[in-house]
Amino acid sequence: QATNTTANNVLTTSWKRFTMTTSAALASTVTQLGVQFVFTPVGTAGTNDYFDITGIQLEPYSCVSDFEFREPGDELRRCQRYYHRFTADATNNTKHFGLGFANSTTVAEIMIPFYTSMRNVPTLEGSSTLRVSDNTTNTTVTSVALVSAGSSEYQAVVNATVASGLTAFRPMVLQSAASGSGYIAFTSEL
Repeated sequence: QATNTTANNVLTTSWKRFTMTTSAALASTVTQLGVQFVFTPVGTAGTNDYFDITGIQLEPYSCVSDFEFREPGDELRRCQRYYHRFTADATNNTKHFGLGFANSTTVAEIMIPFYTSMRNVPTLEGSSTLRVSDNTTNTTVTSVALVSAGSSEYQAVVNATVASGLTAFRPMVLQSAASGSGYIAFTSEL
């Protein structure tokens, strides 16, 4: 851990903008960077012994730019370019993640569309507590594998493997097998 730079900014009762720059180079081994706010409280405990912070922006540039106010939906779409996780909620143990068909008695091929396009073709990050259903029979999924043919930045195609019991060419839905714990996740990190 190393402290790169510090500043002692004087607060008032009005909003103020503070900027801080450094020309110090970070070591090539640095994988994390943080900003820390520290203050020494004065006054009576619980009375006006606080400060408000808004609009923090950390930039890897030599000059300060205007603060970017992004709508929450826009920020979510930007994040989803790198990671998608489809998760069952606490009250819905049959949340649907994708549709497809059984291509044998043990494998269902499922297409899962992404809410927004990902940065590139993702990899399967993980999954848990899934099942496939033909609306008559629910069959527990034992493993999931990403199918490279058909997968793109817009959708993932996965093979959901079960022990047995599927009927070839029957339509299938991939869904959570338990409320709050079933999920499938994809990543396209840099």
